[in-house]
Amino acid sequence: MIRLLTTLKLITIKTTTKLQNLLTEDDREEASGLPTLKTVQRLNEVATKKLAEIIRKHSTGENGWQGYDEAEVIAARELLDRESSDIRR
Repeated sequence: MIRLLTTLKLITIKTTTKLQNLLTEDDREEASGLPTLKTVQRLNEVATKKLAEIIRKHSTGENGWQGYDEAEVIAARELLDRESSDIRR
């Protein structure tokens, strides 16, 4: 689950940037086969929230949240930390 969410987050970050640079807002809404920028941003938000929940509950030792691979939890935390530091700049 955590690997899937991390992958989804990485894909949505890249896709958001490409969509913003590729088309005007009107073109994005009409482009067939392409997700809208709004959809990609929403997927990113969902992945971010779920990863943050997993990291938080895993790090507090909450029952039922310890089955995740420690390396994946660390990688997810680094991804969220990196994104938040990019936003602050």
